[in-house]
Amino acid sequence: ELNTIDLLATLPSGQLIMTFQGEGRDPLQSIIPVETSNLRILIENYFTRSEQIPTRILFAHHQQRSYGILLQRLPGATAEHDFDSTKIQAVFSRQTANNTSVADLLTNLFSTDTVSILEQHSLRFDCGCSAEKIKNFLPLFGKKDCLETIEEEGVLTINCEFCNKKYSFKREEVLGCF
Repeated sequence: ELNTIDLLATLPSGQLIMTFQGEGRDPLQSIIPVETSNLRILIENYFTRSEQIPTRILFAHHQQRSYGILLQRLPGATAEHDFDSTKIQAVFSRQTANNTSVADLLTNLFSTDTVSILEQHSLRFDCGCSAEKIKNFLPLFGKKDCLETIEEEGVLTINCEFCNKKYSFKREEVLGCF
């Protein structure tokens, strides 16, 4: 079952990186230490600690497809407005197995509420790093340290921690940043 997926079976230690991007906003990335093997609990704990927003995550899997839903309490709502996650999980699992559309799924999950469907976006990997952005950060390392690294290694190499892309800069490029 995806709700109890064991990350640590394949990832003994590490970090989960989540990127949030609202319409017209710059992306916000959060690095979350893997402290539990349960992906659902890991993400829910992040929202509880970092965002202070009561959050429930549900996962379902059917015929080589995985589904997920993130539910959050709206500002101003109280605990009495919370959802019965056991009931929602049962409906969610049954509806995804039947390949129900997103609109129908949400209407079935929240049959007593008015449901508004916002624009849907597919999940994708995207990192906004670039050589120019990395060059803009080089002054933070200090000219002396950058040049010492070039003397020792021949080039200054910076590794993006999000996408693992490596950027190498020669002495002339580094000097142009200061």
